Amino acid sequence: LLLITVLVSFGLLRTGGAGAAVIGLFTLAILTATFLNQRYAIALLVIESLLLLVVGWQASIGNLELSSEQLNLLATGESWINISFGNSLQILIIVTIVVAVVRSARNLLEQQRMLTQTITDNRNSLENQVLENTKALETTVNLSRRLSNLLDRQQLVTEVVEQIQQAFNYYHVHIYLLDDFQEHLIMVGGTGEAGSALVIGKHKIMMGEGIVGLTAKTRETILVQDVYQNDDWLPNTLLPETKSEVAVPIMLEDELLGVLDVQDDKIGRFAQSDVDLLLTIATQFAIASRTAAIYEQIQARLKHQTHINQVGQKIELSPNVTFTLHTAARELYQSLNANRVGITLFPKALRPRTKAPKQDTRL
Repeated sequence: LLLITVLVSFGLLRTGGAGAAVIGLFTLAILTATFLNQRYAIALLVIESLLLLVVGWQASIGNLELSSEQLNLLATGESWINISFGNSLQILIIVTIVVAVVRSARNLLEQQRMLTQTITDNRNSLENQVLENTKALETTVNLSRRLSNLLDRQQLVTEVVEQIQQAFNYYHVHIYLLDDFQEHLIMVGGTGEAGSALVIGKHKIMMGEGIVGLTAKTRETILVQDVYQNDDWLPNTLLPETKSEVAVPIMLEDELLGVLDVQDDKIGRFAQSDVDLLLTIATQFAIASRTAAIYEQIQARLKHQTHINQVGQKIELSPNVTFTLHTAARELYQSLNANRVGITLFPKALRPRTKAPKQDTRL
Protein backbone atom coordinates (compact mmCIF):
# COMPACT_ATOMS: atom_id res chain seq x y z
CA LEU A 1 0.00 0.00 0.00
CA LEU A 2 2.88 2.39 0.68
CA LEU A 3 4.36 1.70 -2.75
CA ILE A 4 0.98 2.32 -4.40
CA THR A 5 0.66 5.59 -2.49
CA VAL A 6 4.03 6.79 -3.77
CA LEU A 7 3.25 5.82 -7.37
CA VAL A 8 -0.21 7.45 -7.30
CA SER A 9 1.16 10.66 -5.80
CA PHE A 10 3.92 10.81 -8.40
CA GLY A 11 1.38 10.28 -11.21
CA LEU A 12 -0.89 12.98 -9.76
CA LEU A 13 1.95 15.50 -9.78
CA ARG A 14 2.81 14.64 -13.37
CA THR A 15 -0.73 14.91 -14.72
CA GLY A 16 -2.06 17.62 -12.46
CA GLY A 17 -5.22 15.62 -11.83
CA ALA A 18 -6.03 15.17 -15.50
CA GLY A 19 -5.05 11.49 -15.69
CA ALA A 20 -5.94 8.22 -14.03
CA ALA A 21 -4.06 9.07 -10.85
CA VAL A 22 -7.32 10.24 -9.25
CA ILE A 23 -8.73 6.75 -9.73
CA GLY A 24 -5.64 5.41 -8.04
CA LEU A 25 -6.26 7.66 -5.03
CA PHE A 26 -9.79 6.39 -4.48
CA THR A 27 -8.76 2.81 -5.18
CA LEU A 28 -6.02 3.17 -2.59
CA ALA A 29 -8.58 4.35 -0.03
CA ILE A 30 -10.80 1.34 -0.79
CA LEU A 31 -7.90 -1.08 -0.41
CA THR A 32 -6.92 0.55 2.87
CA ALA A 33 -10.45 0.18 4.25
CA THR A 34 -10.56 -3.44 3.10
CA PHE A 35 -7.24 -4.75 4.37
CA LEU A 36 -6.51 -2.39 7.26
CA ASN A 37 -9.38 -0.54 8.92
CA GLN A 38 -11.77 2.37 8.37
CA ARG A 39 -9.77 4.83 10.46
CA TYR A 40 -6.78 4.54 8.16
CA ALA A 41 -9.06 4.85 5.12
CA ILE A 42 -10.70 8.06 6.43
CA ALA A 43 -7.32 9.57 7.24
CA LEU A 44 -6.08 8.65 3.78
CA LEU A 45 -9.15 10.24 2.12
CA VAL A 46 -8.50 13.48 4.00
CA ILE A 47 -4.88 13.47 2.91
CA GLU A 48 -5.84 12.66 -0.68
CA SER A 49 -8.41 15.47 -0.75
CA LEU A 50 -5.82 17.94 0.49
CA LEU A 51 -3.36 16.59 -2.06
CA LEU A 52 -5.88 17.10 -4.87
CA LEU A 53 -6.53 20.67 -3.74
CA VAL A 54 -2.82 21.42 -3.62
CA VAL A 55 -2.19 19.84 -7.02
CA GLY A 56 -5.13 21.69 -8.56
CA TRP A 57 -3.98 24.99 -7.05
CA GLN A 58 -0.41 24.47 -8.23
CA ALA A 59 -1.62 23.53 -11.70
CA SER A 60 -3.83 26.63 -11.90
CA ILE A 61 -0.95 29.01 -11.09
CA GLY A 62 1.43 27.25 -13.48
CA ASN A 63 3.85 25.75 -10.98
CA LEU A 64 3.48 22.28 -12.50
CA GLU A 65 5.08 21.40 -15.81
CA LEU A 66 2.15 20.04 -17.80
CA SER A 67 1.79 19.31 -21.50
CA SER A 68 -0.51 21.42 -23.68
CA GLU A 69 -2.98 18.50 -23.86
CA GLN A 70 -3.13 18.23 -20.07
CA LEU A 71 -3.55 22.00 -19.76
CA ASN A 72 -6.41 21.94 -22.28
CA LEU A 73 -8.10 19.13 -20.32
CA LEU A 74 -7.80 21.07 -17.10
CA ALA A 75 -8.93 24.32 -18.71
CA THR A 76 -12.02 22.92 -20.44
CA GLY A 77 -15.09 22.41 -18.27
CA GLU A 78 -16.44 19.71 -20.52
CA SER A 79 -13.19 17.84 -20.16
CA TRP A 80 -13.48 18.08 -16.36
CA ILE A 81 -17.00 16.68 -16.56
CA ASN A 82 -15.88 13.83 -18.80
CA ILE A 83 -12.91 13.11 -16.57
CA SER A 84 -15.06 13.21 -13.44
CA PHE A 85 -17.76 10.99 -14.96
CA GLY A 86 -15.20 8.55 -16.33
CA ASN A 87 -13.29 8.47 -13.07
CA SER A 88 -16.50 8.01 -11.08
CA LEU A 89 -17.63 5.17 -13.33
CA GLN A 90 -14.26 3.47 -13.10
CA ILE A 91 -14.20 3.96 -9.33
CA LEU A 92 -17.70 2.47 -9.05
CA ILE A 93 -16.67 -0.56 -11.09
CA ILE A 94 -13.50 -0.99 -9.05
CA VAL A 95 -15.39 -0.63 -5.77
CA THR A 96 -17.98 -3.20 -6.88
CA ILE A 97 -15.32 -5.68 -7.90
CA VAL A 98 -13.24 -5.13 -4.77
CA VAL A 99 -16.26 -5.42 -2.46
CA ALA A 100 -17.37 -8.62 -4.19
CA VAL A 101 -13.89 -10.09 -3.96
CA VAL A 102 -13.53 -9.06 -0.32
CA ARG A 103 -16.93 -10.48 0.62
CA SER A 104 -16.15 -13.72 -1.15
CA ALA A 105 -12.77 -13.91 0.55
CA ARG A 106 -14.29 -13.18 3.95
CA ASN A 107 -16.98 -15.80 3.40
CA LEU A 108 -14.36 -18.34 2.43
CA LEU A 109 -12.24 -17.44 5.45
CA GLU A 110 -15.27 -17.68 7.75
CA GLN A 111 -16.25 -21.05 6.29
CA GLN A 112 -12.70 -22.27 6.68
CA ARG A 113 -12.59 -21.00 10.26
CA MET A 114 -15.89 -22.68 11.09
CA LEU A 115 -14.78 -25.91 9.43
CA THR A 116 -11.49 -25.82 11.33
CA GLN A 117 -13.32 -25.17 14.59
CA THR A 118 -15.74 -28.01 13.89
CA ILE A 119 -12.88 -30.39 13.15
CA THR A 120 -11.09 -29.27 16.31
CA ASP A 121 -14.21 -29.70 18.44
CA ASN A 122 -14.90 -33.14 16.99
CA ARG A 123 -11.32 -34.19 17.57
CA ASN A 124 -11.38 -32.95 21.15
CA SER A 125 -14.72 -34.65 21.72
CA LEU A 126 -13.41 -37.94 20.34
CA GLU A 127 -10.24 -37.66 22.41
CA ASN A 128 -12.26 -36.99 25.56
CA GLN A 129 -14.58 -39.87 24.76
CA VAL A 130 -11.64 -42.21 24.21
CA LEU A 131 -10.08 -41.08 27.49
CA GLU A 132 -13.36 -41.57 29.36
CA ASN A 133 -13.92 -45.00 27.83
CA THR A 134 -10.35 -46.01 28.62
CA LYS A 135 -10.70 -44.78 32.18
CA ALA A 136 -14.01 -46.59 32.59
CA LEU A 137 -12.52 -49.81 31.21
CA GLU A 138 -9.50 -49.54 33.52
CA THR A 139 -11.76 -48.90 36.50
CA THR A 140 -13.94 -51.89 35.64
CA VAL A 141 -10.97 -54.21 35.17
CA ASN A 142 -9.19 -53.06 38.33
CA LEU A 143 -12.37 -53.26 40.39
CA SER A 144 -13.18 -56.71 39.04
CA ARG A 145 -9.69 -57.89 39.96
CA ARG A 146 -10.02 -56.48 43.47
CA LEU A 147 -13.50 -57.89 44.05
CA SER A 148 -12.45 -61.36 42.95
CA ASN A 149 -9.91 -61.43 45.79
CA LEU A 150 -12.31 -60.28 48.53
CA LEU A 151 -14.50 -62.71 50.45
CA ASP A 152 -15.78 -60.33 53.11
CA ARG A 153 -19.01 -58.56 52.13
CA GLN A 154 -18.30 -55.41 54.09
CA GLN A 155 -14.91 -55.10 52.43
CA LEU A 156 -16.63 -55.54 49.07
CA VAL A 157 -18.99 -52.66 49.82
CA THR A 158 -16.18 -50.37 50.97
CA GLU A 159 -14.02 -51.20 47.96
CA VAL A 160 -16.80 -50.51 45.44
CA VAL A 161 -17.90 -47.12 46.80
CA GLU A 162 -14.33 -45.90 47.33
CA GLN A 163 -13.10 -46.97 43.89
CA ILE A 164 -16.04 -45.36 42.08
CA GLN A 165 -15.70 -42.10 43.99
CA GLN A 166 -11.93 -41.87 43.49
CA ALA A 167 -11.99 -42.82 39.80
CA PHE A 168 -14.64 -40.31 38.71
CA ASN A 169 -14.62 -37.76 41.54
CA TYR A 170 -18.34 -38.05 42.21
CA TYR A 171 -19.82 -36.10 45.09
CA HIS A 172 -21.06 -39.17 46.95
CA VAL A 173 -21.41 -42.93 46.39
CA HIS A 174 -23.26 -45.43 48.59
CA ILE A 175 -24.78 -48.90 48.55
CA TYR A 176 -28.10 -50.07 49.98
CA LEU A 177 -28.91 -53.74 50.59
CA LEU A 178 -32.40 -55.19 50.84
CA ASP A 179 -33.33 -56.48 54.31
CA ASP A 180 -34.59 -60.01 54.99
CA PHE A 181 -38.23 -58.88 55.00
CA GLN A 182 -37.75 -57.09 51.62
CA GLU A 183 -39.38 -53.98 53.03
CA HIS A 184 -36.45 -51.62 53.58
CA LEU A 185 -33.15 -50.79 51.91
CA ILE A 186 -30.43 -50.48 54.53
CA MET A 187 -27.35 -48.39 53.79
CA VAL A 188 -24.25 -50.55 54.34
CA GLY A 189 -21.52 -48.36 52.86
CA GLY A 190 -20.85 -44.79 51.73
CA THR A 191 -18.00 -42.43 50.99
CA GLY A 192 -16.71 -39.65 53.22
CA GLU A 193 -17.83 -38.56 56.65
CA ALA A 194 -21.44 -38.38 55.50
CA GLY A 195 -21.35 -42.01 54.42
CA SER A 196 -19.86 -43.14 57.73
CA ALA A 197 -22.47 -41.18 59.68
CA LEU A 198 -25.33 -42.66 57.66
CA VAL A 199 -24.01 -46.21 58.11
CA ILE A 200 -23.53 -45.73 61.87
CA GLY A 201 -27.03 -44.26 62.10
CA LYS A 202 -28.39 -47.33 60.26
CA HIS A 203 -29.95 -45.15 57.57
CA LYS A 204 -32.67 -46.97 55.64
CA ILE A 205 -35.25 -46.22 52.95
CA MET A 206 -38.60 -47.92 52.51
CA MET A 207 -39.20 -49.87 49.32
CA GLY A 208 -40.75 -47.56 46.70
CA GLU A 209 -39.79 -44.37 48.54
CA GLY A 210 -37.52 -41.79 46.89
CA ILE A 211 -35.24 -42.43 43.93
CA VAL A 212 -33.48 -45.35 45.65
CA GLY A 213 -36.75 -46.96 46.74
CA LEU A 214 -38.30 -46.59 43.28
CA THR A 215 -35.22 -48.15 41.70
CA ALA A 216 -35.57 -51.15 44.00
CA LYS A 217 -39.31 -51.43 43.38
CA THR A 218 -39.14 -51.14 39.60
CA ARG A 219 -35.73 -52.83 39.31
CA GLU A 220 -34.81 -50.25 36.69
CA THR A 221 -32.13 -47.57 36.61
CA ILE A 222 -33.32 -44.05 37.44
CA LEU A 223 -31.28 -41.08 36.17
CA VAL A 224 -32.09 -37.58 37.45
CA GLN A 225 -30.05 -34.75 35.93
CA ASP A 226 -31.61 -32.09 38.20
CA VAL A 227 -32.92 -33.38 41.53
CA TYR A 228 -34.75 -30.12 42.26
CA GLN A 229 -36.99 -30.81 39.28
CA ASN A 230 -37.88 -34.33 40.47
CA ASP A 231 -40.78 -34.86 42.88
CA ASP A 232 -39.51 -38.28 44.04
CA TRP A 233 -36.14 -36.98 45.25
CA LEU A 234 -35.57 -37.10 49.02
CA PRO A 235 -33.04 -34.50 50.26
CA ASN A 236 -30.48 -35.45 52.90
CA THR A 237 -29.12 -32.87 55.33
CA LEU A 238 -25.73 -34.60 55.31
CA LEU A 239 -25.49 -34.20 51.52
CA PRO A 240 -26.54 -30.58 50.88
CA GLU A 241 -24.66 -30.17 47.58
CA THR A 242 -26.46 -32.91 45.66
CA LYS A 243 -27.62 -31.66 42.25
CA SER A 244 -27.92 -34.85 40.18
CA GLU A 245 -28.33 -38.53 41.02
CA VAL A 246 -28.36 -41.95 39.40
CA ALA A 247 -29.58 -45.13 41.13
CA VAL A 248 -28.77 -48.58 39.69
CA PRO A 249 -30.37 -51.85 40.89
CA ILE A 250 -27.96 -54.53 42.11
CA MET A 251 -29.33 -57.67 40.48
CA LEU A 252 -28.20 -61.29 40.43
CA GLU A 253 -30.22 -62.83 37.62
CA ASP A 254 -33.82 -62.09 38.74
CA GLU A 255 -33.02 -61.48 42.40
CA LEU A 256 -32.72 -57.95 43.78
CA LEU A 257 -29.86 -57.54 46.27
CA GLY A 258 -29.85 -53.77 46.67
CA VAL A 259 -29.19 -50.42 44.99
CA LEU A 260 -26.00 -48.61 43.99
CA ASP A 261 -26.63 -44.86 44.34
CA VAL A 262 -24.32 -42.12 43.03
CA GLN A 263 -24.79 -38.37 43.55
CA ASP A 264 -22.95 -35.34 42.19
CA ASP A 265 -22.84 -31.62 42.89
CA LYS A 266 -23.30 -30.61 39.21
CA ILE A 267 -26.53 -30.54 37.23
CA GLY A 268 -26.47 -32.88 34.22
CA ARG A 269 -23.33 -34.63 35.46
CA PHE A 270 -24.20 -38.15 34.31
CA ALA A 271 -24.08 -39.46 30.73
CA GLN A 272 -25.25 -42.79 29.36
CA SER A 273 -21.68 -44.04 29.55
CA ASP A 274 -21.73 -43.42 33.32
CA VAL A 275 -24.95 -45.40 33.65
CA ASP A 276 -23.52 -48.31 31.63
CA LEU A 277 -20.39 -48.34 33.79
CA LEU A 278 -22.38 -48.33 37.03
CA LEU A 279 -24.57 -51.18 35.75
CA THR A 280 -21.45 -53.23 35.03
CA ILE A 281 -20.01 -52.50 38.47
CA ALA A 282 -23.34 -53.35 40.13
CA THR A 283 -23.36 -56.73 38.38
CA GLN A 284 -19.77 -57.41 39.43
CA PHE A 285 -20.63 -56.51 43.01
CA ALA A 286 -23.69 -58.79 42.98
CA ILE A 287 -21.61 -61.77 41.83
CA ALA A 288 -18.82 -61.04 44.31
CA SER A 289 -21.33 -60.54 47.13
CA ARG A 290 -23.01 -63.88 46.44
CA THR A 291 -19.60 -65.58 46.31
CA ALA A 292 -18.69 -64.02 49.65
CA ALA A 293 -22.03 -65.12 51.15
CA ILE A 294 -21.45 -68.72 50.04
CA TYR A 295 -17.93 -68.58 51.45
CA GLU A 296 -19.26 -67.30 54.78
CA GLN A 297 -21.84 -70.10 54.91
CA ILE A 298 -19.18 -72.72 54.23
CA GLN A 299 -16.93 -71.22 56.89
CA ALA A 300 -19.81 -71.19 59.38
CA ARG A 301 -20.59 -74.85 58.68
CA LEU A 302 -16.95 -75.80 59.03
CA LYS A 303 -16.74 -73.91 62.29
CA HIS A 304 -19.92 -75.58 63.55
CA GLN A 305 -18.73 -79.04 62.54
CA THR A 306 -15.34 -78.44 64.11
CA HIS A 307 -17.01 -77.35 67.34
CA ILE A 308 -19.22 -80.47 67.36
CA ASN A 309 -16.16 -82.67 66.92
CA GLN A 310 -14.41 -80.89 69.77
CA VAL A 311 -17.43 -81.35 72.04
CA GLY A 312 -17.58 -85.03 71.14
CA GLN A 313 -13.92 -85.48 72.00
CA LYS A 314 -14.38 -83.74 75.35
CA ILE A 315 -17.37 -85.95 76.17
CA GLU A 316 -15.47 -89.11 75.24
CA LEU A 317 -12.62 -88.09 77.52
CA SER A 318 -14.89 -87.27 80.48
CA PRO A 319 -14.01 -89.35 83.58
CA ASN A 320 -17.59 -89.67 84.82
CA VAL A 321 -21.22 -88.96 83.98
CA THR A 322 -21.37 -85.74 86.00
CA PHE A 323 -18.40 -84.23 84.17
CA THR A 324 -19.90 -85.35 80.87
CA LEU A 325 -23.17 -83.60 81.62
CA HIS A 326 -21.41 -80.40 82.71
CA THR A 327 -19.30 -80.43 79.54
CA ALA A 328 -22.34 -80.96 77.31
CA ALA A 329 -24.32 -78.18 79.02
CA ARG A 330 -21.44 -75.71 78.84
CA GLU A 331 -20.73 -76.37 75.17
CA LEU A 332 -24.42 -76.10 74.26
CA TYR A 333 -24.63 -72.82 76.18
CA GLN A 334 -21.70 -71.38 74.23
CA SER A 335 -22.70 -72.76 70.84
CA LEU A 336 -26.33 -71.71 70.99
CA ASN A 337 -25.66 -68.46 72.85
CA ALA A 338 -28.55 -69.44 75.12
CA ASN A 339 -29.59 -67.79 78.35
CA ARG A 340 -29.78 -71.10 80.21
CA VAL A 341 -29.08 -74.74 79.46
CA GLY A 342 -30.20 -77.61 81.67
CA ILE A 343 -30.00 -81.38 81.41
CA THR A 344 -32.57 -83.52 83.24
CA LEU A 345 -32.03 -87.22 84.06
CA PHE A 346 -35.09 -89.39 84.66
CA PRO A 347 -35.08 -92.14 87.33
CA LYS A 348 -34.91 -95.67 86.01
CA ALA A 349 -38.53 -96.30 86.92
CA LEU A 350 -39.70 -93.37 84.82
CA ARG A 351 -37.65 -94.21 81.78
CA PRO A 352 -39.65 -95.30 78.74
CA ARG A 353 -39.56 -99.03 78.16
CA THR A 354 -38.05 -100.21 74.94
CA LYS A 355 -38.13 -103.66 73.49
CA ALA A 356 -34.82 -105.41 73.19
CA PRO A 357 -33.85 -106.14 69.62
CA LYS A 358 -34.49 -109.66 68.47
CA GLN A 359 -31.42 -111.77 68.11
CA ASP A 360 -30.85 -113.70 64.93
CA THR A 361 -30.76 -117.39 65.93
CA ARG A 362 -30.14 -118.63 62.45
CA LEU A 363 -26.81 -120.34 61.84
